Order: sequence, then structure tokens, then C-alpha cells
Amino acid sequence: MDINLQKHIFETFPWYSKDCKEKGILCGNGWYSILNELNFKIDEYLKKSKIKDFKIENISQFFGGLKININIENNVINRYIEEAVAESYLICEYCGNNGYPYNIQGWGITLCEDCLMNPPIKKIK
Repeated sequence: MDINLQKHIFETFPWYSKDCKEKGILCGNGWYSILNELNFKIDEYLKKSKIKDFKIENISQFFGGLKININIENNVINRYIEEAVAESYLICEYCGNNGYPYNIQGWGITLCEDCLMNPPIKKIK
């Protein structure tokens, strides 16, 4: 994810672990809105609950969808995360348009038709 989008998330929501901030959010810009919505849901829930020391440990792309690791078990937060992960399989990881999960040379990725036909990534020779 673009460094400026990550910076906005990390500055707005204080519960990202040091390790997550150092590694960065390892997915495309297209999922920014999904993560932003998830963060606002978690923020609202944490303000109402008595949970302390909550941390998001890692965010990455995994088999074409979001993978989000947290440091505690909580049914409400887990449900929010499950909803975000499910949505990521419907949204292009690169541009944020409606997408579909593909398997490209053994790699799972969720893309729209435009990004599938014209990938916004450079090929390595």
C-alpha cells in the first residue's frame, strides 16, 4: 500500500503494533477503503468496550484476500475482520473497483477486468 495511505491509517488509528508499522500494510491501494471502514468499526467498538492493549499485528494479501492478525480474541472484532476479508475478495486490490479472485501462475489475487488485462505492476525479467 502507498506509504501516504499507510501513514494516514497509522496516524488516525493508534492500535497498530510497532512491527506492523515497520513492515507496512502489505496489500494494494484498492483495499484502503475496506481497511478504513474496518478501522472505524473497531474504533467505535473499542470506545464502548473495556478492551485495552488491542493491536493489529499484521495486514497482508493472502491467497487473493486480506489477512489481518490481531493480538486478542474478541468475537465482535473477529466478525468485523471476517466481513473485511470477505469484501476483499470482491474488490480489486489495485484500484478498488469491483473485482474477482483469480489464480495467476499459482498466485491468488483479486482484480477487476481492467487490472487483469493491464496489470499496474512491473514485470520482473
